[in-house]
Amino acid sequence: MALLELAGLVITLAGERLITGLDLTLDDGAVLAIVGRAGTGKSLLALGIAGLLPDGAVVEGTGLPAKRAGLIGPTDDASALTRWLARGVDLLVCDEPGRGLAPATQHALLEALLAANRERGTGLLILTRDFRLPLVMGLDTAIFSAGAIVERGPAADLLDRPHHPATRELILANKPRTRTLARPPIGEPLLELHSVAKRISDPASRLWRRRPPIPALENITFSVRRGEAVGLLGGRGAGKSLLLKLVAGLGRTTDGHMAFDRQSYRGTDIPREARSRISLLFS
Repeated sequence: MALLELAGLVITLAGERLITGLDLTLDDGAVLAIVGRAGTGKSLLALGIAGLLPDGAVVEGTGLPAKRAGLIGPTDDASALTRWLARGVDLLVCDEPGRGLAPATQHALLEALLAANRERGTGLLILTRDFRLPLVMGLDTAIFSAGAIVERGPAADLLDRPHHPATRELILANKPRTRTLARPPIGEPLLELHSVAKRISDPASRLWRRRPPIPALENITFSVRRGEAVGLLGGRGAGKSLLLKLVAGLGRTTDGHMAFDRQSYRGTDIPREARSRISLLFS
């Protein structure tokens, strides 16, 4: 039984044909990723399938909206998925799922989506501009270009043998960069961290029942040379902001120390000259 059958679908919005003769079938319990560049009409397609087309949209062809479908957007997390599952939807249309979330939260959402498919048989239609997503998830993938599907198959097969120019373009756009935007190091170490650690009080600790401090940072050691850019990647709550505040002198290490331009400090005791040369940009 098909969850979704689109035949000759055309969607026109504000006088522009954004979906141009789309044919698509998704079987009960199946998972399909639709990959296309930004601005190609994927979000409009997602809204149409979920029955949420904006006013003024003109639809030709058959298949819209799908029955018992829910929509997961870029900023929806696993709690939104839980609400849709509680309503008993058969198909989840996922428009750039987790793109607006922290990496760890996005990962949790994608895992939950696959679990819903595996355990409940919920159909998934995932629309994204990132070819890496269906590749990592091992999904059947359709390439979307100029308002229509131009190529379809397992993501790994499309990676190895792309036939359509749009497929090759998407693969190239999502390849890891071998060159960076940062200049190579051009001088001696400017900032150095030596075994930096930070422990914070346990909020559950009480006067009559003391609890040991919680380790927030442990044994952080690295350096940044003049002209070098260093990225810190971690999930929400990993301690990235706390570490940056220590570097800027807005806190004090529990153990270890830092040095800026060979002037040693542990946080709030940062030398005045160093403080004026370090700026912290908050999120």
